[in-house]
Amino acid sequence: VTSVVTSAGFGAAHMTTLAELLAATSVSKVGKFRCRASVAAIAPPTAGEMVAWSRRERRQVCVMTLTLQDDSGSLPAVVAYEDFEEFTGVSQQDMCTPAGIQRCAAVVANLRAPGATVDVCLKTCQGRAGSLLARVFATKMLAAPRPAPPAAAAAAPRKRKARDS
Repeated sequence: VTSVVTSAGFGAAHMTTLAELLAATSVSKVGKFRCRASVAAIAPPTAGEMVAWSRRERRQVCVMTLTLQDDSGSLPAVVAYEDFEEFTGVSQQDMCTPAGIQRCAAVVANLRAPGATVDVCLKTCQGRAGSLLARVFATKMLAAPRPAPPAAAAAAPRKRKARDS
């Protein structure tokens, strides 16, 4: 049974597959997308390793990379800074405490649960040497997983209502 463990809050982006995202970004690397996928890998593998010193920021920052995968392909996506806090529900300051690391470890366990699916908003941009970078934004973990909608409904773009003039 597939369950959705996150909620994507950027309704302006319609649901796309990872292949559609990759095709769109082959023309322009900059964009905002919404995808439903499973998490094939998480790096670093443990919550305690997600805290790192940033020389540029001159402070501790929290970063993890999710390898998203659906039937059409896969894509690494970074969850960092304030987006990390929104996604996990754990502040960067709390990640420096055992209680914060334990709460983040529970999030990681939910992402790795059999049948877990994430509904994520992604910002894309061009990285060094022209590579594609994807960053999770406006996405948070649900308090409890919910059943995934049928695949056809999940991939279908939303129809917009006509405005009355």
